[in-house]
Amino acid sequence: MTEKESLLLIQDMIQQARSNLRDDGFFYLLWGWLVLIGAVGHYVLLAYTTFMYSYLIWPILMGGAVIVTLVVAKRKYDRSKAKTHLERLIGQVWMGMGAAFFFVVALGILGKLTFTQVYPILIMLYGLATFAAGAVLRYRPLMIGGALCWPLALVASFFAFDLQLLVLAVSIVISFLIPGYMLKKKHGG
Repeated sequence: MTEKESLLLIQDMIQQARSNLRDDGFFYLLWGWLVLIGAVGHYVLLAYTTFMYSYLIWPILMGGAVIVTLVVAKRKYDRSKAKTHLERLIGQVWMGMGAAFFFVVALGILGKLTFTQVYPILIMLYGLATFAAGAVLRYRPLMIGGALCWPLALVASFFAFDLQLLVLAVSIVISFLIPGYMLKKKHGG
């Protein structure tokens, strides 16, 4: 393979991954809305009710999101069967981020981290994975949204737990929802 052919192959893979991102925009919107609802719902339950189990909104929403994600991803994979290297890389980035989320939350539940430490870390992880996906796809709105999560994670570390939920909500709007809707509009969805 010549140097020119290699470059054309790489460009083709990026273009294929970008066009497939149009379908993946669904996942940014799904997860964006569910995390936004979870963060705001948790905040409202915590700040304005006496409900002792305000945190239960998370396993309910995230359990549903995982099921929907698996079903939609399986259908998408069954239709195409072929994935580019970049799509696999992005999938692995998000899978790694999911594992990191699980461990950070587990450390919070086990008392090894306080929950005022957990949310800034989660915001930073959202930013890292979103930035990495945007960089691989060369999609600037994801990169900008991801990068903006990092200062928000720092800001969140100075707030009480309930207010961190609102910072999480802002980070999700910036990193998932705005890029997701821009993607949808760009591709006529």
